Amino acid sequence: MAYKPITDQQLRLYMTDLQNHSQRTAAARAGFSERTARRFDADPTPPSKRKIARGRTVADPLEVYWETDLLPLLKKDSALQAVTLLRHLQSEHPLAFPDDRIRRTLERRVRQWRALNGPERDIIFRQTPEPMRILTDMPRLKGFPYPREIIAYAVWAYHRFALSTADVEGLLAERGVLVSREAIRLWVNRFGWHFADCIRRDRPRPNDKWHLDEVVIAIRGLKHWLWRAIDADGDVRGYSRANAPECKSSKRFFQRLAARFGEPRVVITDKLRSYIKPIKTLASSADHRAHKGLNNAIEETHRPTRKREKIFGKYKSHQHPQKFLSSNDQINLILRPRRYQLAAASYRHAHSDAFNLWADYTAEMAT
Repeated sequence: MAYKPITDQQLRLYMTDLQNHSQRTAAARAGFSERTARRFDADPTPPSKRKIARGRTVADPLEVYWETDLLPLLKKDSALQAVTLLRHLQSEHPLAFPDDRIRRTLERRVRQWRALNGPERDIIFRQTPEPMRILTDMPRLKGFPYPREIIAYAVWAYHRFALSTADVEGLLAERGVLVSREAIRLWVNRFGWHFADCIRRDRPRPNDKWHLDEVVIAIRGLKHWLWRAIDADGDVRGYSRANAPECKSSKRFFQRLAARFGEPRVVITDKLRSYIKPIKTLASSADHRAHKGLNNAIEETHRPTRKREKIFGKYKSHQHPQKFLSSNDQINLILRPRRYQLAAASYRHAHSDAFNLWADYTAEMAT
C-alpha cells in the first residue's frame, strides 16, 4: 500500500480529540497509528514545518577507519573479501566493532571501490569454436555416431532451459559439435522417456494428498482441456486430455489415478463442479477441499505447458502435449529444485545430486 504523509489537519484533529478521548481513539479518528500518535506527543511540530532528512541519516561507521586501516590493505591486495577486512577491524578495534552489524555496509564499500579502482578484467571472445572435450570410458550407443554424453547433454539442455531443438543445435555448434535439429528431436523423443522412467523409478511412494486441476490448450486450433494431478510433494502423477471440462472426462481421469495409486486421503481442487461427483463416487472417504487458494501448488505446474506452447507455436496432435509433459515434468523434478524452499548451501547440494543422478542415468542408456 502506498505511503500517505500525515497532514496538518490530521494533527489538529488528533490534538482536539485527545482532550476528550484516549490516545488510541484519537489516533484512529485522525487516521494514523498509535505509534505515530506517540511520536507527535513527543514532538508536536506540524508536518509542514518539519525538515525532511536528505541523504545519510546515520553516521558512517567506516569513516574513521576506511582511509587508515582498510584502503592500504585493498591497495596491496584488491582480491581481499569484506569478511577478511571485517575480521581485521575487529582484531584491531574490538570495542568499535563488537559484532558483524556493519558487514553489508563494508561489502558495499568494497564493491564500489573495486569497481572504480580495482584491476581491469580481461574479456575474451573466442573466434573459433573449440571441440567439445569429453573424457569418458562409457561405451558408445550402437547406431549413434556421437558419444552418449553429448546425447544426454542435448536432452538435459532441451528440458532444463525450455529450449527449442534449433537452440540446442546452436548450443552444441558453439562447442564444436555439428548435429542437425532433426537428430536432436529424435534424441529427445527417444531418450527423454528413458530419463523420465529412471527418475520415476527412484522417486518415493506417492503422497496421499492430491491436487487436481485443468488447463485449456489449443490443438490444431481447437480448445482442449488437459487434466493434471500432483501430490503434496509436487510430483506429477498423471495427465489426461478431454474435449470439454465435463464430468465424464474428470471421472475417467480420476478413475485411472485411483486404480494406479490407490484412494487418496485428501483431494484439493478448484471450484469446478465436474470434480464433485467423481470424487464422491470413487473416493467416498477422501476429504474433498474445493478452494481456489489451496490449489496454488498445481497452478505453478502449468507454466511449462504454457511456455512450450509458445515455443512450439501450437500443439500438433492430441498426443503431443502428453508425450512432452510426461517426460519434461519428471526430468524437471530433479533439475529444478524448489529454490524458495532451500537455503543456498542446500540448493547447491541439490544441483550436485541432480548432476550425479543424470550421469548415472546416462550410463544406463541403451538403444
